[in-house]
Amino acid sequence: MRRALRAARRSRRKRAAPPRAREPASARHGSSCGRDGRRAAFGKVPAVTTRSRERTERSVRRALGVALLAPVLLAVACSRGERAGATAPHVIVISLDTTRADHVGAYGSQVRTPALDRVAREGVLFEAASAACTTTLPSHVTLFTGRWPLRHGVVRNGYTVHPDNRMLPEILREAGYRTAGVSAAVALSKLLDFPQGFEVWDQDPETGGGPRAANRAARRADAITDATLAYLDASAKDPRPLFLFVHYVDPHAPYDPPEPYRSMYGPIPPGADGSYAAIERAQRRHRGDDSAAPLATDLSRTLIESFRGEPAGEDRWLAQLYAGEVSYLDAEVGRLLEALAARDLYDDALIVVTADHGETFWEHPDTWSHGAAVYETTVRVPLIVRFPQGRHAGVRVATPVSHVDVVPTVLDVLGSSAGAVDGASLLPLVRGEPFEGAPAFSQAPLAATAREASAARWKNEAKAHSVRLGRWKLVRTPYLGMEELYDLDRDPGERRDLLRDPPPDAMQALPDLRDALGRWMASADPLASEFFPRTKPRDAAQAAQQREMWERLRALGYVSGDEAPPAGF
Repeated sequence: MRRALRAARRSRRKRAAPPRAREPASARHGSSCGRDGRRAAFGKVPAVTTRSRERTERSVRRALGVALLAPVLLAVACSRGERAGATAPHVIVISLDTTRADHVGAYGSQVRTPALDRVAREGVLFEAASAACTTTLPSHVTLFTGRWPLRHGVVRNGYTVHPDNRMLPEILREAGYRTAGVSAAVALSKLLDFPQGFEVWDQDPETGGGPRAANRAARRADAITDATLAYLDASAKDPRPLFLFVHYVDPHAPYDPPEPYRSMYGPIPPGADGSYAAIERAQRRHRGDDSAAPLATDLSRTLIESFRGEPAGEDRWLAQLYAGEVSYLDAEVGRLLEALAARDLYDDALIVVTADHGETFWEHPDTWSHGAAVYETTVRVPLIVRFPQGRHAGVRVATPVSHVDVVPTVLDVLGSSAGAVDGASLLPLVRGEPFEGAPAFSQAPLAATAREASAARWKNEAKAHSVRLGRWKLVRTPYLGMEELYDLDRDPGERRDLLRDPPPDAMQALPDLRDALGRWMASADPLASEFFPRTKPRDAAQAAQQREMWERLRALGYVSGDEAPPAGF
């Protein structure tokens, strides 16, 4: 580390200083350090204001790469007490696929999650965190860019990630971090250009055994932990600070936790399971659909307006199996955290734990799924941040926040501004200071896919989207010509649409909600993204990879029957 610092200092003497960073939110609220009372920053992240600037951004970043290294390692030592040591903190992001916030013990659930509860006790828990999108790939791209999907351009799973997106692993790698990711899901594939900035990217859905390996869709949680520990052991002598991303796909369907988790929440009837067949039976029963046709992701106005949302039939054991998946996942997160602590990678790390989206059970018309609607069952996610050395332990934040706020928060802890992103640092909220964040917007990408081709600005513009301002949430579904309004303080389950009989305070809030949602949609300026890699495979091996990924996406329900297979199929 000392050699790296000396080399970086020599490099800085030979080069012009990088542009001064815009003051981060915490600096604007009075932080100071260093001889001149200013907080050191590791160089300005090039602002993204036009498409042409985005295209030149990469060459600029690489030219400044060495100059960026020293200031980030120096800045963290005096970033207003967020880091007490003299080296950069490790940054660890743990993503829990398809995990509802109300199924984590620290959020008040009866589901057993001791590992996540421990992180919450030692960190900051955000009670009202929202996913920007309700499927895996666009949600994770927002998590790593701090930009809404209508700006980073990823429409839904299976779309490519434009290289001009400025990803957190890239930023930290250029700042001297080693960057590694271990993922369970095909949705985050190299073929879709997701793992930008990772030195090591481990994704092998065939590993791990069990029912998921049989359908070759994803790895189980124990295999993800094993792969992560193998990487940590292999790279133990690397002196650089670590950026580690660990993505667990459990509890995504099918719901098949191993024992003792399978029966942890009650007996499962003989022959019952959490397979896709069982899930589809439950979906059809709730919709009153007994046809043999493929189940559509589109919803109907009649279904939404008449839906009762009461559990029956398979619902109860599916919910038990889902809860078992969450507890199984938590056990693996606990094993990972223990391994990090044993390797001295825990106490001094900035740890972010969140989910890409949740899962609707029987509560709303998008039963036993995610991606077709933006109700809280799929939008509200756990977000827990453990700061180095357990600073701010036990803080709970009730203010609504979003995944767009994660990148600026991480960089603020490291002593830098995030540049032009759509989110804001959450450090002011943690300290009880004024927060400059935007409303929490969310988008559902699966329904109305047939309307993507005719969209004017943004392919998801006809699909369901929502905005939350304080207690109020407005849901708009353009392809159905519908709006719904909910008071989440009084009706957290979104069972009473206030637009059917609006009280005065709801009518008073409605204009601001409509204005915010309209301005957000009007801000759409997506980077180019195409559905699946349309370029011809370079060889037979790549063609086989594309075919395999297509089949996995279809198995997980992310490819509709009328979409063409990739080139070279």
